[in-house]
Amino acid sequence: MGPIPINFTNFFSDYIFFPEHAQLDEQDKCFYISLALGILSIGIIHAVVGIAWGVSHFI
Repeated sequence: MGPIPINFTNFFSDYIFFPEHAQLDEQDKCFYISLALGILSIGIIHAVVGIAWGVSHFI
């Protein structure tokens, strides 16, 4: 993987450990919200497909 980029470590220290100091502008907020929703929707689709596959094999 190589070394973690500075921006990544800054992201964790600023937004996770010290959220009161985090200053996200609107574009960053939209990016992170859409990223989280995308990951969540992929997880839901994956779960539905997995359940459907499991049910179809047990019928």
